Order: sequence, then structure tokens, then C-alpha cells
Amino acid sequence: MCDSARVTATQKQIAARLGVSRSLVSRALSGTAASIRANPATVARIRAAAGRLDYRPRAAALALRGAATRTLGVLVKDFGDPFFGQMLAELDRLARRTGFSLLMSGRAGGRDESGDLALLARYRPDGLLLVGSDFMPAAARQYASAGQPVVRLGSGPAVSGVAQVSMDEQAGMERLLDHLLDLGHRRVGYLAQPGARSQRRERALRAAAARRGLEAPVTVPAAAWQDDAWTRSLTGARTPRAWVAFDDLTAIEVMRRCRDAGIGVPAEVSLAGVDDIPAAALVAPALTTLGQPVHALARRAFEMALTPGGVREVRIAPELKARESCAHPRPGNVGEGHT
Repeated sequence: MCDSARVTATQKQIAARLGVSRSLVSRALSGTAASIRANPATVARIRAAAGRLDYRPRAAALALRGAATRTLGVLVKDFGDPFFGQMLAELDRLARRTGFSLLMSGRAGGRDESGDLALLARYRPDGLLLVGSDFMPAAARQYASAGQPVVRLGSGPAVSGVAQVSMDEQAGMERLLDHLLDLGHRRVGYLAQPGARSQRRERALRAAAARRGLEAPVTVPAAAWQDDAWTRSLTGARTPRAWVAFDDLTAIEVMRRCRDAGIGVPAEVSLAGVDDIPAAALVAPALTTLGQPVHALARRAFEMALTPGGVREVRIAPELKARESCAHPRPGNVGEGHT
């Protein structure tokens, strides 16, 4: 029989073929078999059979009878953000592995996203994932208030009824600052961007510096560091020789500005970012950054969307990616004097 004519099997048919109960098949395909201590080998046999028989639960029929639809709604803050591609790929991998489908939509050009969420809600997904920091559409609050599981993948103020999974930015800044201290830097600066997320990262860096008895980081807003005059001032007296950027794109842009101004990175200025987007390891010099724990973040958010009423907030520490863009400051550098 050709694939186009294949009739998908039901859970009942899979159970009959393997000589197991339908409830065990259901648990094996939903990823909950471990809760009843099912034999892993049997679970593997069930999943393999489901794959061979092209088993696909019909979400529409499930929704009509009020059962779990084995779908998750995913509303994305900005499809243009290079970091979100990694996160969505991991969510897709998890969904495929557990027999779920993702219903995905996202913002574009500042459009009101309430219509997107209303469209997703028509399919009655078992849970809703919001991908993006400080992303909380009003319709999502209503969704949560109705008792539906909602999880935000990203940082931001707590919202009643909404669980949250995010990178532990304080732990990340502690690690990054310790790395710069190990290299010999004693003064650091922060390259900011507009928005609450940048402000949170700045506060985390300042707290880390204060705990180590260091001078408060010098914060430079985007309007200032995007000026060529500021770039030329980087080698001036009392100017920090180590800079932490809000994110990798900011760090890469400043790296380019330094190159255009004839300022060596890391020979004269050390630069670090946050997020570890794919380009961070490809630029020259490769960018030191904090790697978002994408796999762990996606896995916890996926689990929490399927188990409402459990843990409400999870923070996962990032991994320091020490690369060539940060190095020991030059001897006698005025900007690195002890405070």
C-alpha cells in the first residue's frame, strides 16, 4: 500500500497487535508511562509500532468530546529574533517525540496578537506556550484565568495563573563577571538597549559587581554607543576595557564599530554578549557569551504546559561560552585600575 493511501492505526489496534492494554498504549504515546513504572522496553515497542502504523491522534475528534487534543498552542513574540529559531526547533523535537502537535502563530509588524490566540483557542490545545520575555497578551491572561495551562518561555514580571521558565540571568552575570575578573579586568561597562529585559540584565550585572566589592558598571545607552565618538573614546583614560552587551547582536555591532575605528578586540577592548546565537561563534573574533540553556528551558516549559498546578517558576543557569573576544587587559591600562 502506498503512503498516500495508508489508513492510520488507532490506539486500540496497536494494543491488540502487541497484546497490551489500550491504557498502556495511551500512556506510552503521551509520555506518561514512567509514572506507572511501565517497562521501558515495552514503551519502546509501542512507540515503534505507532511509528510503523503511522498512528496520529485526531485533535478535532478529541476536542469535540472534551478529551485532551494532544496539541499545544505556541504564540511567538517575534519570529525575526534569531534566538527563537533554536527554541522553536527544540519544542518541535519534543512534540514529535511525545506524539504532540504544535499550533503555532506569532507577531509581525506590531500587529495585535489577540486574534492569533483566538485562532489557536478554536482548536482547544491542551496548553499554551508564550515564547518571549515580557510577552503577555491580554488574551493569554484570560486564557489562564479560565483554568487553562499557560507557560511563558522567557523572563518578565509574574502574572497570576501563568507559569514561567527563564534563564537565570543573575547566575549568568555572576559567571561572566568572574570570567572577566580571572582575566584581570577590574572595571566593566554595560551596553544597554531599550526595554525591561535590558534593565534586568543591567541590574544583575550591578548586583554581581557589588557583591565582589567592585565599582558599579558604567552603563551606556544605545543612543550613546551607536555614536562614532563614543567608539573612539574606548581607549581613553578611566574607560573600562571590558564591556558586557545586552545581547549578542549588540556585542557584534559594537565589535564592528571597533574594527571600523581601528580598535582591536580583544587586544584593546574585551566584548561579551548574552544568548549565544549561532552567529556568536562565527564572527571574528568569536564572541564570549552566556549560552541560553535552550534544551532545558524548552523541556521544562513543555512539561509544565502539560501538568498545570505544579511548579510556577523555574530559572535555569546559562553556560559560559569563553571565546576569543575577551582577553587579559594590556599592562598599565588606566581603565583597569583597582578601585
